[in-house]
Amino acid sequence: MTDKTTEAALIDAFIHIPGATVDGMQLLIDMRDRDIAAAKEIAFFKAFTGMQAEIPAIAKTGDIKDNSGKVRSRYALFEDINEAVKPVLAKHGFGLFFKEEITPNEIRVTLVIFHEAGHKLEWGAVLPADNSGAKSPIQAIGSSVSYMKRYLMIGALNVTTCGEDDDGVASNVGKKPTPPKDEPAAETAQFAQEWADGLTAMQAAKTEEEVKRIGTQMFNKAKEAKNRVRMNEVAAEVDKCKKALADKSQKQVGSALETAIAEIKSEASAGQAKNRRTVDKANEPSMSVPVHEFADARG
Repeated sequence: MTDKTTEAALIDAFIHIPGATVDGMQLLIDMRDRDIAAAKEIAFFKAFTGMQAEIPAIAKTGDIKDNSGKVRSRYALFEDINEAVKPVLAKHGFGLFFKEEITPNEIRVTLVIFHEAGHKLEWGAVLPADNSGAKSPIQAIGSSVSYMKRYLMIGALNVTTCGEDDDGVASNVGKKPTPPKDEPAAETAQFAQEWADGLTAMQAAKTEEEVKRIGTQMFNKAKEAKNRVRMNEVAAEVDKCKKALADKSQKQVGSALETAIAEIKSEASAGQAKNRRTVDKANEPSMSVPVHEFADARG
């Protein structure tokens, strides 16, 4: 679809059709809106995939201590997470903000991640105020809000946190997490053939539900075989097939809409031509001669 396919263009085409209905016009506008929304969503997830791969690991610099003052556990501070992910988000066209709703009984925090293409996603969490320790009511609210912000950002962006209790992983702070090397399990000829057949079936699937069904079956088969290579392969193939179906659907909707607009314009042109012929015929000079004049002419 092009920028020319706008609501104004649709309305302009419709008003030239004799007998055109508002419902018909709304139908095409809705089709156009769904097509645009699908394109925005595809752009969002494509950029999101690239963005997540560049988010660094975050050090756990916050301490949770017991009554004796001994450090019980560590956590990544919100400010550390925020400062680390902001440049990566901006690089890929993303921004985020939080919405907070505080009532006497609960605190609700919602994380909104939006993309420059126009699509957005929201994640929410609800907690009571954190009244542990000797916190004032304001401090209790602030503690709960801070916790939920950390929780939501780590979960939504799949952030890796590490610290002294992570078996030396802290040396990787600021670097992209390095996944463990995959050691594929031995495959039988039967497994390899069934796997190839499964990939072929997934690529030929007509719906996203069918892709998910086949992909889930294949993933479970690879999981049972403890074959991480195949597990990663099928996950990537599912995403690839889903994107191919979305692209195909978008093209079909765009083509149908362009065809409908062309037909509307054609009908409008035909109606205008018919109206011109009617007007021209009405303006033709009369060739009839009154009867008495004809009689006089014969005499």
